[in-house]
Amino acid sequence: MSVPFINRSHEKQFLNHYFNDIPQNLLFLYGPKSTGKTTLIKNVLTDLEKDESYAISYFNMRETLVTTVQDFKKLFFPEKLKDFQKILVTGLNFNIGFFSWSAKELSDMEENLFALMMSKIKKAREQNLKPVIVIDEFQYLRGIKINESQETLLINELFKFFIALTKQNNLAHVICLSSDSYFMDELYHDAKLSNTSDFKLINHLNKDDIKHWLLERNSLPKEMFEDVWKYLGGSVWEI
Repeated sequence: MSVPFINRSHEKQFLNHYFNDIPQNLLFLYGPKSTGKTTLIKNVLTDLEKDESYAISYFNMRETLVTTVQDFKKLFFPEKLKDFQKILVTGLNFNIGFFSWSAKELSDMEENLFALMMSKIKKAREQNLKPVIVIDEFQYLRGIKINESQETLLINELFKFFIALTKQNNLAHVICLSSDSYFMDELYHDAKLSNTSDFKLINHLNKDDIKHWLLERNSLPKEMFEDVWKYLGGSVWEI
């Protein structure tokens, strides 16, 4: 079931400013479940895609099973992807060609995944593209190890890589979305991430937005509105 997009003018303005600026920080969008984070980012990316200078790579972790680092590699470097072709990702035609690979690069991927990703992004920049990476519900990557013997966590190495892309080298915009409040609290209090990242709360819609949506756009009887607001609040998905 698709969730309708309602208002979010403030959040869209914030994200448009983020994309129009030089990549400087890793951006975390967080908030309770069913606040419309995915609907918001898809709406913004759909508008952004009209500008062909952006190369957008969007990954929804709800829709794929990633339990090993090999799964992660296949997610970022899909085997059937050819150079700069359009593919269908969760209903949106986002160009993720800068993460395509050739057969001879397989050994590079096994040896140093992040070095290969960095080279692809630099190549995209040389072609005057602006890479955008979005990972939706990224907390699903938590606990995956890169190296069992050393117990190196994929998500820790991924954050280091994203900081290098944004804060250090200004190469790509990176956004991570999460509804896991406990995990977000851990990240927010991590000294390195708090100094290199922006955190934006996406909360449930306010009463005025819900009222406009239900009464004016969907003709809900006025006498029913207060009960809807009382029991369901601003959760569009539940309504």
